[in-house]
Amino acid sequence: MICRFKANIQIKNDAAALVEYLVKLHAENPEWYFKVDFESIDNRLSKIFWMSPEQKKMWYRYHDVVINDNTCKTNKYSMPLSVFIIIDSDQRSRIVATAIVCDETVSTYEWILEQTKNATGDLQPATIFTDADPAMQNAIHKQYPKSFIRHCSFHIRQNLIKKVKKKLCNKWDTFLGDFYALRNSIVMSDFEHRWTDLINHYPEVQEYCERVSYPTKTCWAYAFTKRSFSANTHSTQRVERNSLCQLHSGIELRLKDEAKYARWQEFRNMNPTTGMPRVSDTIFRNVDEICKKYLTPNSLALQRKQMVESLLYRTWIKEVENIYLLDSNRYDEGFVEDDYEEPQILINMALEACSNGIVNEIWEVRHLQSTKNRSQFVIILDDGSHYCTCLYLIYAGFVCRYFFAVMLQSKIAQFNIKLIPSRWYSKEGLSVMDKIQENSIQLIQDGEQRTGTFYTLNIIRGQEVYNEFIKNLDSKKEIFGRGIGLCKKALNLAIASNSHQVFENLLQQFIEQQTVSLSAQDDDLTEEVLGISNPIQHKGKGRPANKRYLSAIENCSNRNANSKNQDQDEVSEGSRKKNKRQCALCKSWYHDSRNCPSKNKEQDKENI
Repeated sequence: MICRFKANIQIKNDAAALVEYLVKLHAENPEWYFKVDFESIDNRLSKIFWMSPEQKKMWYRYHDVVINDNTCKTNKYSMPLSVFIIIDSDQRSRIVATAIVCDETVSTYEWILEQTKNATGDLQPATIFTDADPAMQNAIHKQYPKSFIRHCSFHIRQNLIKKVKKKLCNKWDTFLGDFYALRNSIVMSDFEHRWTDLINHYPEVQEYCERVSYPTKTCWAYAFTKRSFSANTHSTQRVERNSLCQLHSGIELRLKDEAKYARWQEFRNMNPTTGMPRVSDTIFRNVDEICKKYLTPNSLALQRKQMVESLLYRTWIKEVENIYLLDSNRYDEGFVEDDYEEPQILINMALEACSNGIVNEIWEVRHLQSTKNRSQFVIILDDGSHYCTCLYLIYAGFVCRYFFAVMLQSKIAQFNIKLIPSRWYSKEGLSVMDKIQENSIQLIQDGEQRTGTFYTLNIIRGQEVYNEFIKNLDSKKEIFGRGIGLCKKALNLAIASNSHQVFENLLQQFIEQQTVSLSAQDDDLTEEVLGISNPIQHKGKGRPANKRYLSAIENCSNRNANSKNQDQDEVSEGSRKKNKRQCALCKSWYHDSRNCPSKNKEQDKENI
């Protein structure tokens, strides 16, 4: 009966079921976007891309930083999965676009990126992180010419392990330190000099480095990427976690960085914590109230953390002529962004970046229990901006602890909510920002209210991508309001000219045309669904890699059968093969020589 029931069920193939489901969603909400591509005569599915209405809205607001990664062999058709991730205002990873394709070639990646542009009105990411795939690199140059490409730091190290480690043998550890020093070079001239030294000292890897690494230096070398906003990330591991990739490589990397993690733990344990959480409610009360008004809870927690830690630093005001200017740096213990206290830029480069503004004060900031001779510098500008050598405001978008430490001493250092990008605001905060102009806050009051222009800061980190034009694209209320306004104006004119019947006929004609057009599209898609074939399923030689685990019932039945059938003649040949125990003395199954019955009988006779 069960077999007859299953035979009567019309089960469609995987490709047809997926496309039919997307067609249904598009019919319910036309804001859904999907695109399907086929190959060969039998109409096999080769590419499919989709974005939901909610994903399109998230792309509109958070397309300043987009992370892409591709995984393969995660389904029975071995089709690569391409996933696009953004980081929202709550610091969460959100999938904004998905594609399943047949291969990982330049043309395929171009097709994927083209669909993101078609779905979002040609909105290109300001910064896009990739896994350093050359095919994706070429596709981005063609489809996203305005985007800044950055390579995942995790994949950079993994590629070195795969391609270089075996060639270097005992030189690997030394090479890795020199490569980190090269990658973390702040000055471009230092990068070029260290690159030449690296090639000369390790000729075994010269061919790989010159062919793969050097042509893409602007995507991974810190000298070229240090001033780009990255939402406080420098890898695609957010995508790896969402796409269910294997974690063993990440665990291996974490174990190798255990020494650095231990040093960070030691530094964190030095910081006193008793009574510290109340700092944001007391000393920085006005700042905290403004942040609560605009920021999401998770973003507020990150900003409060910086306020709390500001009490652990001491500050000195400095004159430019008394500052010791460094012209180089060397950091060879991993990626410099992961070091919580390491300066991310030299003070002379910071002063050069602030050349468009007027410098009012320069402060040196150092941890109370710092064991290393390293300081951060905070530059206070006359337009309300400030620039810190930690670059936390530039790449993460939050005001750093060093600036809050300066606010406790300076009479002109001021906090304004506009220092924080609007991508970290809540929906309520965005609506309030459009209506209210917030004044800047000073902890040491001088009786003067200031509202800065932040001109220098906007030049350094660029304008925000979520502007008025994109807000209009994202807002259905705006579209509905404009449409109602036009209809009302046209209706008033029609009534005044006694031509309301003509106006009604035009509206009815438009409704009928659009209804017929949408229904025709749905019919075409339905016909295509009926003819879709599954991609070719690749089956490897031999049995599958994963064994089938026997259920408890199967194991129990085998044990019962083994206990009942002690005689070799009563057991089938198939059951014998399943049981791996065979006595070496009597050649019988289901026991070994230690428990052989014939052996026990002989011992009993000897005892008698």
